[in-house]
Amino acid sequence: IAVRPDAHDEPGSGMLAAKTLQNAFQTYATRTQLSGSPVPVSVDITNAAATNCAYLVDPTIVKWEEEPAEWTGKPDVLEMKLQLLQVPDGAVVSSAVFSAKSKWLTLGGDHVEHLLQPFAANWVRALYDGGDFELPGPRPQEKAK
Repeated sequence: IAVRPDAHDEPGSGMLAAKTLQNAFQTYATRTQLSGSPVPVSVDITNAAATNCAYLVDPTIVKWEEEPAEWTGKPDVLEMKLQLLQVPDGAVVSSAVFSAKSKWLTLGGDHVEHLLQPFAANWVRALYDGGDFELPGPRPQEKAK
């Protein structure tokens, strides 16, 4: 699992996002491994091949907006892109982009890993179960025809 650069104003978020994904994969995978630090994806793929990994998870924090939600009423916002890449060629096996917002009252604020966790769990479950990736939470109601 690749470690990507931290989000703006959220030190350590790249590693925390990688660890959150690792936790989601450990339910299914017999072995998971984190890259040590942010490097180009080509280096991560080479390192994954050298350790006999079949896949590389490449998480990218596209957007992070941390807000003092308790005072402003604005939620924290996370947008992430998750990719599962085949090793050694880097072919994309699965890709998902999602966005999440924190609750209004978080008593100390949400962080990247808190907003990522439910999406990571659903994405990994869909990969292993062969189903569709479903966003957590209630489903939107279909419009009547």
